[in-house]
Amino acid sequence: MGVRLRTATVAAVAAAGIVDPAGAALSATGGEPPDPRRSLIAEVPNGTKVALHEAPGGRRIDRITHETVFGSTNRLAVVGARGEWLAVSTETAGKAWIRRSAVRLRDTSYMLVITLSARRLELREGTRVVFRTRVAVGSSAHPTPTGRFGVTDKLPGRRFGSVYGCCILAISAIQDQLPAGWPGGNRIALHGTNSPASLGNPVSTGCVRVAERPLRVLMRSVPLGTPVIIQ
Repeated sequence: MGVRLRTATVAAVAAAGIVDPAGAALSATGGEPPDPRRSLIAEVPNGTKVALHEAPGGRRIDRITHETVFGSTNRLAVVGARGEWLAVSTETAGKAWIRRSAVRLRDTSYMLVITLSARRLELREGTRVVFRTRVAVGSSAHPTPTGRFGVTDKLPGRRFGSVYGCCILAISAIQDQLPAGWPGGNRIALHGTNSPASLGNPVSTGCVRVAERPLRVLMRSVPLGTPVIIQ
């Protein structure tokens, strides 16, 4: 079935300038996004550590640095706000709260929405669906976790093995229903596949498998910290 676009192909989307380079998709902001169709991203400044709290003003549960565990710039999807506090989706502590003054705020118009029952991924820009594509999701024994997360890293698939295809978009979701003796990690990612026939089926251990062409578009388009909604 492949990729279904409002225009003809992924290539046409890129050629028409609908999908911006990731740098152009990310802008600095001094507070709330100027447009409600944009989402906040909290970047940890270089050389600093930011405390994570279990609630606004609550107990400190961790500290994070400028780099993710994979070495990328630490940009967190903001999933809520309360006064001077921001709720963020983290790779180590799940949802946590940080002080607004501790981070550099940016925003993006992009969002990824994954609907598990339909085995579908959508790239949205504001209220507009840029494209939809069929994906493989977690099996009933190892379901893909639901919630609101963020893109944490863009990684080459070959670094981890051929089963990951060309590329990996790691996200802040954690899989807590892994098979016994699972040799890999517990992080959820959107990644390629060496088994295209699996697309459209609930067959993974939780990760979302994406065909190469739409995945490469996502790698070029969405900045770190882009919100990812799995429902």
